[in-house]
Amino acid sequence: MIRFVEKDAQSAREDAAGKSKVSRASASFHRNTRTCVDLSPARCQRGTVPAAAQKKSRIVTRIPSGVRKTIQAAADLEGASLNHFLVQAAYRQAQEIIERETILRLNREETRRVFDLLDHPPKPNAALLAAKAAHRRLVGA
Repeated sequence: MIRFVEKDAQSAREDAAGKSKVSRASASFHRNTRTCVDLSPARCQRGTVPAAAQKKSRIVTRIPSGVRKTIQAAADLEGASLNHFLVQAAYRQAQEIIERETILRLNREETRRVFDLLDHPPKPNAALLAAKAAHRRLVGA
């Protein structure tokens, strides 16, 4: 749901000066609204999440000018700002790495083997029994 609030010039001046009780209540309402567009000059904010929930941080990097020109050219081709292009590219790459490193993909035979081992675990060997005994000595359990 998108809510629009449009104020006249007098109301906007009062809002900017902090004199309008109605505008403060309205601003509080809109900060707590999931999607909001407030068109007053004093609180020109647009977004899908309340401003308080949009904690942002800054990443600063130095890159060679040739790399920057290449990235800028790609961003221009996509119709995006350099910042937006970099954030989206880095985010996609991060998601791919996290998925690759956290999701285990098995073929049908490997899946059967895992389930078979879970259903019928092998008997503990000597090394496992020794490790269990050492753990009990250390932990005291």
